[in-house]
Amino acid sequence: MASSNEAQPSAPDDAVDVVAQAAGPWGRWQARQAVLLALLKLPIAWFQLSTLFLAPSHEHWCRGAADGMEGPEVEALPNVDECHSVNWDAGVAEPCRNWEYNRTVFQETIVSEWDLVCTKSDLTSVAQMILMFGVLVGNIVFGAAADRWGRRTPLLVAIVMQAAVGVITAFAPFLAVFMALRFLVAVATGGTMVVSFVICMEIVGGPWRTVVPILYQIPFSLGVFFMAGVAYYMRSWRDLQLALGLCSVPFILYYWLIPESPRWLLAVGRDQEALVILEEAARVNGRDVMDVKALLSQSKSTRRAYETRRDTGTAAPGIGGLLRTPRLRRMTMCLFLTWFVTGLVFFGFSEFQGQMGGDIFVNVAMSGLISVPGPVVCAALVRWLGRRPVVLGSLVTSSAATLLILAVPSGVLWARPLLAGISFLGLSVTFAALYLYSGELLPTVVRNVGMGASSMCARVGSMVAPFVVSRRLHGEYVPLLVLGLLPLLGAALLFPLPETMGCALPESLQDGESFRRKRAKEDLQNANYIQVPLKDVTLAEQG
Repeated sequence: MASSNEAQPSAPDDAVDVVAQAAGPWGRWQARQAVLLALLKLPIAWFQLSTLFLAPSHEHWCRGAADGMEGPEVEALPNVDECHSVNWDAGVAEPCRNWEYNRTVFQETIVSEWDLVCTKSDLTSVAQMILMFGVLVGNIVFGAAADRWGRRTPLLVAIVMQAAVGVITAFAPFLAVFMALRFLVAVATGGTMVVSFVICMEIVGGPWRTVVPILYQIPFSLGVFFMAGVAYYMRSWRDLQLALGLCSVPFILYYWLIPESPRWLLAVGRDQEALVILEEAARVNGRDVMDVKALLSQSKSTRRAYETRRDTGTAAPGIGGLLRTPRLRRMTMCLFLTWFVTGLVFFGFSEFQGQMGGDIFVNVAMSGLISVPGPVVCAALVRWLGRRPVVLGSLVTSSAATLLILAVPSGVLWARPLLAGISFLGLSVTFAALYLYSGELLPTVVRNVGMGASSMCARVGSMVAPFVVSRRLHGEYVPLLVLGLLPLLGAALLFPLPETMGCALPESLQDGESFRRKRAKEDLQNANYIQVPLKDVTLAEQG
């Protein structure tokens, strides 16, 4: 019996790269598809971060609590605040049942409509946790569907579901209905996120598999900026939700714009359908269309031989393989905790913007605008400095910017949103670089399951984030201190890990256990990209 450390048979070059050989690794066809797929990050940003404007910190007071409240007898009553009123007949303070809200900034929010204050204030955190859980479910469900039924159909279903439920949510009559609809729109958002990324990875080749998926994140930041502008004019949560839902409707046109992934079609033996798409791609890219059919014919026998070898090969060790040996176990736990911290800090800081003071619209818009260059910076730095230094540097940058907010006087209105934007810029670089670094560090036999588990750790962090931010009840400094120190913890966890740029990718568990910075000429040629298995990729982006 083969050792459990033995890697699965590698796919031959012509089977793996037939798409790149037929259409080219990059051209106008790939550019058009990549831009269309990247634009799906706009609604992903809208629905994941719209809680900033749907449930912002809303000044409130108990209706009637101040009526007739004068004199020393009132001063002697305990607990007279925005959560209590005075029962003058009994001479005691009672829990408030009716509130009034300051509607200067927001006309109506889910907080004011359903009185999510005082004892019910944690329900806003629960709503956001449900949203993040929905994204995780969408990643898993639509990721599996994309492997089974192709990329295009699940993507279109997710797009239609996202637009339809996004519009319907604006008419939710009760909080429970609102939460249920938000869960469904999050499932759809998780679907568009994972499937669009997979297609983006599958249509490009060579070093473009690093550059394109990183630059693919740019519209997320633009979506945050755009959402702040829409929210400025839509001060009622229902109007804003309806506007964002309607802005998602045009993406239904992708039915006529996005083809099936030719790589998936070839993998399941639907060569004739792949041929039609690849011939169109070759034509748009200015390549010889006549060569496409010949390439597919030549690769068919090789792909069959590979499938036969794979079917008789040793089964992958699964997630237990990551924990089997001491050094690999330490590396795995460090990576998982870093993903958890990154997910928590990104979404926690996103929500904290609504409580940071100053103009919430300026704060959110500036953070989105400043973080736009993040993916571009990441794509350049990982090729120049390496993977680990970029992840470490971006985490430290985010930490420093967040902690400096504590030192900014309340009267300096421009400094806080600027520092928040720098923090977001650091986190946007972190996500992209951490994905690449993790994929290169994990051995081939467990890379797929390892990346899926890393993604789930980040999702768990995003679900915990709302409750970290809600600790503002103990003072504004508490969430800022937590969100500022956690990136330092994530950075410290990476110090024991090796750099991966220019290294031979670990194939077996033994390779992962004895990972060294061994650089061979053939490894240096491929150091700028890595092909990570795609079926369990669920978080290569901020959202």
